[in-house]
Amino acid sequence: MLVKKYAYLFLMLGFTSCHFLETEIDIGDYPVEPRIVVNAVIYAGCDSNLVFLNDSYSLFDRNASSQNRTYLKDAQSILSKNGVPNSEMYFRSEDNVLYFNEKFDAGDKAEIEVTDKGRKVSASVIIPEKPVILAVDTVHFSESTEYGSTTYGWYYSNYYYLSPKDRIRLLIKIKAQAGKKNYYRIHAFNELTIYYRELEPYTFYYQSFQSDDPILNKTIYEFDKSLDITSLEYNEANIFSDELFQNGEYILNLYTEDWSEIDKTYSPFYNIPQGDVLSRKYQLRINLQSISEDLYFYYSSLQRYQQLNETLIEPIRVHNNINGGLGIFGAVNELEYVVLEKEMKNP
Repeated sequence: MLVKKYAYLFLMLGFTSCHFLETEIDIGDYPVEPRIVVNAVIYAGCDSNLVFLNDSYSLFDRNASSQNRTYLKDAQSILSKNGVPNSEMYFRSEDNVLYFNEKFDAGDKAEIEVTDKGRKVSASVIIPEKPVILAVDTVHFSESTEYGSTTYGWYYSNYYYLSPKDRIRLLIKIKAQAGKKNYYRIHAFNELTIYYRELEPYTFYYQSFQSDDPILNKTIYEFDKSLDITSLEYNEANIFSDELFQNGEYILNLYTEDWSEIDKTYSPFYNIPQGDVLSRKYQLRINLQSISEDLYFYYSSLQRYQQLNETLIEPIRVHNNINGGLGIFGAVNELEYVVLEKEMKNP
């Protein structure tokens, strides 16, 4: 007993002594040389595109933040299309972006070179082919749900029951480009425009969908195969590849809200008589994008960085394809596919 007692006192004194000997040392700011950051996504078919240029800042710099970043207004920038430089480029100071007039099509090669204060960075990307949707089948179904005391959609009430045919299942048949790896991003848009006798038209947008499709829940892990890290639970960027395509085709399964049967008396302005609502125009469309490989891995790593917000994890490196600098230089070719369109006139 005596030995145990002295041992306990020794340990307590040891911990106490360590506490008093603890010293906090301020090492000050850790100097890190800023690097040129280039962020741009080239959209096929657009007459103009934007490039964001700024200096990086160190996390060790206590005075630096994204709000006071340094934009490279005087940098020398050259954007080339298939090896031919573009001369119509200027810095737009009102929103701190480099603006250029140049239309890119599928197969074009876009290259950028930025020089500032003796530093030079560069990047290139091939504009992907436009994606192909062979067909879209729809299934309407009901799902009455009580949400309790909350605000949902357009209505404000203590209890809200969804109307019949309030969901649409979309079966989207996609055909991949042969002979290459294909990367995609998808969005679903519900759009409802209400027309009035005296007021300007009012338009609602709803950009969201749900999916349990394995291609949206599996492909996001592709970047993690050799890293052995925790997988993502959500694919908020809506990206996927053709990894699970069979014979170059795949039927993607999505669910979204059905606004085609919205109450004809509905108006977002409660003080407007029902007779002042002339009609409603509803459209459901899919925007399917072919995206460049680097952009796919950028989205993949970025959302992994944003979602795995744990203390004891390995640092996550966001994908970068800027030679000598930081950022992403990607490309998108988008297909807009109208699934449903309906005009509803009041009697």
